[in-house]
Amino acid sequence: MKQLSQRQKMLIRRSFSRAACCHPKIAQCFFDRLFALDPAVEPLFPSDFNSHERKLMPMLALLISTLDQPDRFAELARKLTERHLRYGVQPQHYRAGREALLWALEQNLGRQFTPPVREAWLAFYDALLDDALSVEGM
Repeated sequence: MKQLSQRQKMLIRRSFSRAACCHPKIAQCFFDRLFALDPAVEPLFPSDFNSHERKLMPMLALLISTLDQPDRFAELARKLTERHLRYGVQPQHYRAGREALLWALEQNLGRQFTPPVREAWLAFYDALLDDALSVEGM
């Protein structure tokens, strides 16, 4: 896991706790934006992907809860990637996922999604991606 500063961890935790209240909306924004950015991703999901919408925020919460446990964070990232590989996700899809997540957070946090908060989430996603891409087959 790439090291995040204590300030970045605090910003991620604080902004996520604010975002958690509107988690269904964030998940919908995320998937709408993901499919707009990379239409090739949409066929990887079942036509009724409500379960994926319900899983997004709890998975983020779990990852965020391990920010001070780099080995656990890396393990979770690898397991998540292994599941995504079985669905057909490719490394290039992660770029769209990054942009979709940032966009969804920005849409729902509004003015609270400040440049430092955005940078913290970029660092979080990059740390996730570093560990994810260490999975064989990625």
